[in-house]
Amino acid sequence: MGTIAAQVRTWRVRRGLTQQQFADALGRHVTWVKKFEAGDRQADPRLSLLVQIAQVLDVTLDVLLGQSDTAAGSRASAMSSGDLRAALLSPVAHDRPQNNQALNRRVAHGYLAYQASNYQDLQRLLPGLLADARSTAATNPGEPSTTHVLAETYHLISITLMKLGDPDAAWHAADQALATAETLDDPVTAALCGQALTWAATGIGHGATGAAIAQAVLDRHAATLATRDEEGWTAIGMTQLKAAVAAADTGNLTLTRHMLAEARVSADHVRPDANIRLTGFNATNVLLYEASVLAQLGEHLAALNAAERIHPAALTALPRERRTHHLVDTAGSAQAAGRTDQALRMLLDAEQISPQEVHTLPAARTVIKALVHARRGPSGGSGLRELARRAGVPA
Repeated sequence: MGTIAAQVRTWRVRRGLTQQQFADALGRHVTWVKKFEAGDRQADPRLSLLVQIAQVLDVTLDVLLGQSDTAAGSRASAMSSGDLRAALLSPVAHDRPQNNQALNRRVAHGYLAYQASNYQDLQRLLPGLLADARSTAATNPGEPSTTHVLAETYHLISITLMKLGDPDAAWHAADQALATAETLDDPVTAALCGQALTWAATGIGHGATGAAIAQAVLDRHAATLATRDEEGWTAIGMTQLKAAVAAADTGNLTLTRHMLAEARVSADHVRPDANIRLTGFNATNVLLYEASVLAQLGEHLAALNAAERIHPAALTALPRERRTHHLVDTAGSAQAAGRTDQALRMLLDAEQISPQEVHTLPAARTVIKALVHARRGPSGGSGLRELARRAGVPA
């Protein structure tokens, strides 16, 4: 029973469920869940109960029983937003101030891990980094370099939470990031935190609010940013791209097209292979966003056509996170357009780049589940079944 209890707890945490939420989904009392996970109940649980648990946790029964040889289970055991949520809600500790230089190195490592799609590394790094950054800022109130580290930390937590499928917590982190950044004389950091808040607003279903936030950031900072060379234009362009995503969420095609066109102009001011402030913003990234936004609007064939305009070499030069995100988005368009074989190939290509992202994060799993549900032609064959197994998706 210990092995099953451990598997149940692992997958409950991975899915971001509290014990109370898990109990509610099973129709049980939370005390029952606590005892079950502790190994105190049902040494030989009924198959019907295990099937119900597997359904709630959205995993196959063999994965729940530890009978699958997929590497995804061990890699993803910590893939949930729980620890980051707890860190955001924890009181500030005043007894752990750190050296700003050391904090900056940890923040830089975090952004590199994000671009490498190394979310487990981020989950290990970010709770402690936030506690240290908050303590240091409380010890040195108003000190610019300390405040900058704190804003960057909140921003990094926000975009990580969006990847983990927790936009509510991401909104809280991004709101803190922007509020902190606006106390600095640093429009680049403020704009980048603002675009994270726009993304989070869109994630919680408030695209119109997200678009308004982006416009407010541009109204406040764009004139100054335009004088800051590539760094400034990167901040403008990223804000415009997130505004396009927010506008598409509301179905505002006019604003979507306008923001994409403006982002293309901004990209003309940076090098084709630019990765300023580890954003990946450049002309190729604008094309990636165009394909993603068209998919949001339900224009899946147009999205696929936009994806085909991206030169393979330019795509390869982008950070791993950007490439994987694009392939997953485009696979979703291919699946929606009935091109299930193409969708499966894209997911498998994405898996080669970043297995962790494809196996564990919500956007990729949604496409895998849609393909499994379709079960048409070769895409319903062993290739899809194996991918679903590796991702813990019932097939």
